[in-house]
Amino acid sequence: MVKRWLIALGAFLLGVALYLLSRDNRRGADLEHQADVLRASRIKKHQNTAEKLNAKAQGHREAAATAATATRARLERVSASDTDMDDLLSGWQSERVRQRPG
Repeated sequence: MVKRWLIALGAFLLGVALYLLSRDNRRGADLEHQADVLRASRIKKHQNTAEKLNAKAQGHREAAATAATATRARLERVSASDTDMDDLLSGWQSERVRQRPG
């Protein structure tokens, strides 16, 4: 009689344990799904931010290229009219080329 009660109690506890484990697995799967959705939304948010920053950086690159072209043209005009400045600029350019890592 006691043996049957122990077996019944063991079976009941085993059933409760399996129920709790399956419930935890379902919660774990739900949490993983929520985490995946959250990661995807964060990726999209950061991707939009990165695209905006990339567009801004492209604008800076274009402005820098325009400024470099204007500076070269100005230096050429100055070099044509002032030989001392031309010698100074040529020396500076030569020194800069020598210092360039290569």
